[in-house]
Amino acid sequence: DLIDVVSSINTNSANSGQLAIGSSQVLTNIFEESTITWKASENYSIIAGQMRIPFTSQSKSHYTNLLFSNRAGPAELFLKGSDFGSLLSFAFLDSYIQGSMGVFNGTGLLSDRSNIHGALFAGRLDFLPFGAFDFAESGKSRTSLKANIGAGFAYNPYTAYDNSGEANIRVRDLRLSFSGRLIYRGIYWSCE
Repeated sequence: DLIDVVSSINTNSANSGQLAIGSSQVLTNIFEESTITWKASENYSIIAGQMRIPFTSQSKSHYTNLLFSNRAGPAELFLKGSDFGSLLSFAFLDSYIQGSMGVFNGTGLLSDRSNIHGALFAGRLDFLPFGAFDFAESGKSRTSLKANIGAGFAYNPYTAYDNSGEANIRVRDLRLSFSGRLIYRGIYWSCE
């Protein structure tokens, strides 16, 4: 499989599936993720489209693989929802080390209606000392111990404009995240 196309409907959105004719909110937030992936090699892939920014370990999980129906409040506080962008994903040492780096529009899905302009640069590096496993939070029974230690960053140098179009404020926003996960015989533990 050299190219994968993924789309998932966001059923958790308050306005999911609503079409407002004559409004600027036509088909807003119907898809949480809609991407095209090119697997350049066994260890590298390039992903483009609408996706969650890989800042926390929970943001790497598809919402159907979460333990609860919504993401944790602290994770959503720092980067909420999906964004448009491109991402380089990589793995080394039989996937004991996994990472990703990408560039996003930095305004979520409001690219044409936002007063904030500036790219968002993000990355994440994960170390899996007992072997690779997915980022699902569901209780799959595992016979052996699996662990993950990871860190992420998001850097967003942006300019906010007022309603008249004048530059109002310039910000250099840097955010860091650290996480740990353990899975053993169906028990899942995670902290961010």
